[in-house]
Amino acid sequence: MNYLIKSNQGNDANQQTWWIDKDTYLIFQSSKFDEAGGKIIDWYKYNSMNEPLAETDFFPPVHHRYFLKPEFEKPLNEDFDTRFIEIDDGSGGEIRARWGRSELKGKESTGL
Repeated sequence: MNYLIKSNQGNDANQQTWWIDKDTYLIFQSSKFDEAGGKIIDWYKYNSMNEPLAETDFFPPVHHRYFLKPEFEKPLNEDFDTRFIEIDDGSGGEIRARWGRSELKGKESTGL
């Protein structure tokens, strides 16, 4: 048996549902309704998890003269031990992207 989580935000039309795998505790399916009342179902497949990503995975596929290369040359050290990328897709009213280094005391970043 898997776990079921439901979230209602006022009425059934705003209901979001998640199914959690009982062995891995990972979401394997979610569903919600769109504005027209149609049901949207998403399935999740996990190919790999918690693997380091190469910095070059975040570079564009070709060089463009207007592209500003992110400052990934700065090495990680005792002051900054984690790299991050934050992207807001605009659904909350703001579109932005930031990347940089962070640690418990703060972060150093650049972005759009």
